[in-house]
Amino acid sequence: SRQREAVLIQRYDLGDLGRWVPGPCPCGRRTPRFELMGRQGDVFRASGTFFNFQKIERLLMEDAHYAGEAQVLIRREGLCDLLELRLDANLRPPVGDLRELLLSGYPDMEEVVDEGTLKLSVRCIDPADFLRTPGSGKLKRVVDQR
Repeated sequence: SRQREAVLIQRYDLGDLGRWVPGPCPCGRRTPRFELMGRQGDVFRASGTFFNFQKIERLLMEDAHYAGEAQVLIRREGLCDLLELRLDANLRPPVGDLRELLLSGYPDMEEVVDEGTLKLSVRCIDPADFLRTPGSGKLKRVVDQR
């Protein structure tokens, strides 16, 4: 409780993204509903468009049946952004053309690729080649090298 004086309450940015969901819950509860929508670092901008890593991850899991680690690497080449989706080479998904799967499942990405302002590639790499944070060894999901 905020009324307690014995416990210091500090608020800090967790990095979670979310939204209040309007309307009553289908289960009948009347309490306010909140939907978690990912982490702050999961939203990135490439070619003037915002993308969400979790949406890419969801496409990989649901449509390509891929449940391994994934990483987005963004670089710049002239006036064009290069977006490389990196996947674990040991866990190749059973679906064939992942690039086309991403484009058909993510219309905003397809639009900037068609315009020629974004180049998209999918590459399977050795798990040891994923970029990780030095301290914890956690996977860096989005790496911006522009």
